[in-house]
Amino acid sequence: MVWIIIVLGLFAFGCNINDDPQISPPSGSNNNDVPDTAQDNDAANMADMAVDLAADLAPDMASTSCEACDDGQVCFEEACCSPTLPETCAADACGMVDDGCGQTVDCGVCPPQPVALYVTRNSTGSANVLQFDIAGDGGLSPMSTPSLATGTGNAVEIVISPDFQYAYVGAGNNGSRAIHAFDIDSTTNALSLNPYPQLSSGGGLQRRDSIAMDPNGQFVYLADQGPDRRATFTFEIATATQPGRLSQVAENRDYNTPRKVVVEPQGRFVFLLDGSSAINILQVGTDGSLSGLPSYRIGFNPREMAVDPLGEFLYVIGGSNQLGVYRINQTSGELTFITGPNNTEFFETASSPQKVVVDALGRYLWVVSQNTVYGHTIRRDLGGIVQELDQDANPNDFTGFAVPSLRNLASGPSGKFLFAVGGNSTHTLTVGADGRLSETLPSATGGGDNVALLSRVP
Repeated sequence: MVWIIIVLGLFAFGCNINDDPQISPPSGSNNNDVPDTAQDNDAANMADMAVDLAADLAPDMASTSCEACDDGQVCFEEACCSPTLPETCAADACGMVDDGCGQTVDCGVCPPQPVALYVTRNSTGSANVLQFDIAGDGGLSPMSTPSLATGTGNAVEIVISPDFQYAYVGAGNNGSRAIHAFDIDSTTNALSLNPYPQLSSGGGLQRRDSIAMDPNGQFVYLADQGPDRRATFTFEIATATQPGRLSQVAENRDYNTPRKVVVEPQGRFVFLLDGSSAINILQVGTDGSLSGLPSYRIGFNPREMAVDPLGEFLYVIGGSNQLGVYRINQTSGELTFITGPNNTEFFETASSPQKVVVDALGRYLWVVSQNTVYGHTIRRDLGGIVQELDQDANPNDFTGFAVPSLRNLASGPSGKFLFAVGGNSTHTLTVGADGRLSETLPSATGGGDNVALLSRVP
């Protein structure tokens, strides 16, 4: 090999024909003046230099073993290695992950995971707000402080600010407050009443059942059924002085029993459902004020509604078994109904529907009726129509999933879990790949009427 020849050449350099190493003395000196030990040391040094140079010239063994690596492979621990790339990350991988070849790879932003569930009761009392921890498998367990009291009034719908700092609960038709404001502990996720002055109801006979959160976290909207005011209110969330406290910035009156308020995902439009079979469309100003746009009349008596998390559709349930699907104009907020069977304005759902919730991923529509969860598949590929999602193998009937004393639902951020609140218990339902529901975990003791889910990015 080449390096052996070089090393031998180094040993040959400066040697006589008898291979007796000769060390040249310094200029002007007599060769006989060089001590034998110096000659020995110089010879040893020359040998060390040869060995060092040979090592430097020796081929890199790792390079030799990695010479056959394919394109896209790297050399790791003297072997070819195929690193994980962003596009080849595992389906459940997120954040910075070991690429298997000594480096890390960015597998994208981790999706939020459900960590806490809050249940409210439409009644006064010392424990009208319950709070549960959520395990990784969806299991529920009471927090160290399992319940707390609003102190006055009822506890109805509950919403959570998008920064996960505050929760707001409608006060119903009892007490001196319009809304109960809570702080959320960033470590334990437990609620505590906001320490600053709570929002006064202002007197009168109000029924403040429905509440909605601005997706930008700046405003809270409240529907008041009256009978003396019948209005929609906008409240601003304080951030600097007295953070979390609400202050009123706008009021819209002259509605006929406003019973439900929702906000489209970009915060541009508010939809208000009232008792006159109308959906009021309100445009949101930069200061939170609401300006009325032409309302939409629907062909049945509405009871509840929910907005699509993707912002395409508005869903309204009511009547005997009606489900209306309305496309939202992304510029004007105008509604256009999706034609149902037999050219009707609605689709059929379960009889006497009470609540409607859209799957967090926009795949399914869940309807609460008579202690049962009924499902519909949202067919965006077919213009937004909905199809019955039967929970058993019999295609000739519309079967749901029974939950004792079922009152309300919340969909987990990944769509994997559906949390069902009954009168005395709260349940974790698993959503299968086909939309079928199952319950394999024990239910948690304690229930109520309304529910909100807190999710955090791990």
